[in-house]
Amino acid sequence: MFLKIETFLKNFKIFCWYLLVLSDFLIRYSFRSSCNCKLEFLTIILKFQAIVSILYMQTNWWLQYFNNMNKNLYHPNDKTFTAGENLVYIADLPAHLMHTDVPKNVACKELFKLVQRNGNELIFKSGAYYSTEYRAKALKSPSTGREICFVNYRGARLLLESTRYIYGGRSITQDDLDTLIVYNGQTLREFLKEREKWAKFLHRSDQSKA
Repeated sequence: MFLKIETFLKNFKIFCWYLLVLSDFLIRYSFRSSCNCKLEFLTIILKFQAIVSILYMQTNWWLQYFNNMNKNLYHPNDKTFTAGENLVYIADLPAHLMHTDVPKNVACKELFKLVQRNGNELIFKSGAYYSTEYRAKALKSPSTGREICFVNYRGARLLLESTRYIYGGRSITQDDLDTLIVYNGQTLREFLKEREKWAKFLHRSDQSKA
């Protein structure tokens, strides 16, 4: 199942890339064209490119997410919960709490970022933007010697294990803006500046029509 989703996402990413290349060509063509409907055509293409750009970036994010979920989920040597290292622990959800807005193979998972530890007290963040706080107590499994805990989540007790986690993401830095390259060879900073310019252009054209 995972392999099929990953293959679909890879193919969809390539499809989006071709659409973006095509839209770049159409934008350049529209500037050279003397057609009376030039502005309307350019507006449609720019809006289309903006939508495809979002799909491309979201597809890339999901590919990275699946890759991260598929690799390095199990760390048998980590016997204790560790705070301050951007670790996100994984819990299995019961059927009635499964997410409905994500693919099935991740719909049954919930992620808990460990942000603080005070003795045996564990403080996690989960939900959208890791904005909701959850507290649990670290327990040592008598059979394995590894730590586990139970988190009260929407009326259910979810099991977290010290050996089952992924590394969390990080914020974009100023260096990233100049080193990350997007689909058309631009740096992320150049790409965002260009999109800002087109957004202002579309806003002015909409105002002129009104």
